[in-house]
Order: sequence, then structure tokens, then C-alpha cells
Amino acid sequence: MPTLTSLLLTSLTLSHSLLASPLSSDFLPRHSLQDDLPQTPNSVGHHDGYYYMWWTDGVHKATYNNLPGGKFSIIWKANTRESGGNFIGGKGWEDGKNRTIKYSGKFELTKKQYIAIYGMTQNPYNEFYILDYHGTYNPGPSTAKKLGEVTCDDGDYEIYRRGWWEGGSPPGITMPTRIYSIRKQKRIGGIVRTGCHFEAWKKLDIDIGTILFQIVAVEGYQSTGRAEILVESPP
Repeated sequence: MPTLTSLLLTSLTLSHSLLASPLSSDFLPRHSLQDDLPQTPNSVGHHDGYYYMWWTDGVHKATYNNLPGGKFSIIWKANTRESGGNFIGGKGWEDGKNRTIKYSGKFELTKKQYIAIYGMTQNPYNEFYILDYHGTYNPGPSTAKKLGEVTCDDGDYEIYRRGWWEGGSPPGITMPTRIYSIRKQKRIGGIVRTGCHFEAWKKLDIDIGTILFQIVAVEGYQSTGRAEILVESPP
């Protein structure tokens, strides 16, 4: 029988590769990034009391490191000779509690990356993003239907939903619905009260199901850069 870990990594591979947005392959060169970055294998698990998740499609050269406590780092380099180039990883909690999440971090910014509270749910199958920062590409208006807005933690967020039927789904494969809360006033660091978003989604008749995990995550697509994030809330 497949383990939860294997099912999670398989579902990430399907959802991110099949629903990835068709972005151009230009990026801001980072000559300080070495060409021979070691590729960190996909994995989920626990480190210093926190749940962590790391996934990449293997096109990027991307290295994920669990550092002490709630800290993690990612360094990545785009491969412009191939399509794809998607990764996501971070630390948090293997539960669906309404949490007050405090985090801070450093980012070398290029064009196509997010920092978000990211998670997955079952019954129904969803991926969700509470996006505090996105680069030049905003996944909400580009791919999804706007359902409303909510004010949480001194910021205004636009709420979007994208179902598999809007992006196309291969026969016999169940794809997740994607739920987004996207902050208008971009930031890297601060406090996110996840319950504020969960309640707002429910009021818009979004069935979020049972939340499997919620992490402070960095995601990148066809870009080059590095990030070091500290989850300050306790495990």
C-alpha cells in the first residue's frame, strides 16, 4: 500500500507539472550561484519538531537545507534549455489548526517565485496558498476565478479558486482544486493568522476539507535565486 509520503509526492508531481503556468524562461542571472548545485531529493518528514516538505520536478538545480529550529534555506538555478523548472519547499506543521504563524526571511528576488503559507487537503482534494509575496507573475488573475476579498493581519487579500476542470485533467487522474488568498501589499515576513483565511473561504462556499499540513513555503518557477526563511512560531 502506498505511504502518505509517496502519495503526497506523487500528487505534487502531477498537480504542479500539469497545472504549472506557461511562463517564459528568461531570468535574472546570478553569477554567484554555482553551476553544479546538488539536487536535493524530494522528501517529507520532520526536523527539530517541525514538519517539512520538499518537491522539485528535477529540471531546476535546486538545493533545500533544513537548518536549526524553524529555519530553512533554498538555492536554485534555472535550466533554460528545458521546459518546466518548478520547486516548492518549507517548514511548518502537520495539522490543520487555526494558527498564528510568524516568520521572517531573506530573499534574492528574481521574477517568478512565491512566499506563502502552503498546504494540501483531502476530501476534497485541494492545494491552498496564502500568498504574501509573488514576483511578476500573479497566479490568481492569470489562471483562476476571483471569488472575493478578505482583510487579515493588516493586509487585503484577493481570493481565487481554480478547479481542475479549468486547467484540464488527464483521463483517470484526479487533480486538486487550487485556492489562493493573494496579498495586495506584498511583504516578506510578518504574521499570518490562517483561521482568518479558512473562515473567509468557508463563507464563499469553498469546501476546504481536512487539512493535512500547512508550511511556510518558497516556490519558484523558471527562475534563479536563493532564500533563507525562519519560522518563528513554535513547532
